[in-house]
Amino acid sequence: MRLLIVTPTETVLATSAQSVTAEGLEGSFCLRARHVGYVAALRPGLLSFVEDDGTETFVATGEGVLVKVGNEVRVASAAAVVFGSLGAARESLQARLRSRADRELRARQALDRLEAELVRRMVELEAAHDR
Repeated sequence: MRLLIVTPTETVLATSAQSVTAEGLEGSFCLRARHVGYVAALRPGLLSFVEDDGTETFVATGEGVLVKVGNEVRVASAAAVVFGSLGAARESLQARLRSRADRELRARQALDRLEAELVRRMVELEAAHDR
């Protein structure tokens, strides 16, 4: 069957696959070529597919939707990254999560500095007003 994975900005993957395994809001599921039509909301996680040569490939996806119609499976996701092996996927995801956590920490620190500066200036204005 044909597998197509897209994000808002690009087509991440277009290939043929024997099966596709993903995790929906109700749990994980596996689709094969003769499976009936199917629609599922996807939670962020790993989607895997078995290529025609038997190789299993992993794709990290954000929230999204999977639709199977006929012999085609289409996945639309907020973000998607293709990995060869599960180990590579795990390492890359951990690196991305650390990077995101670092960015969030820097943003919180900047917000804390802005709040402290605002309070300091309000105290200065109040002191100037009382004089």
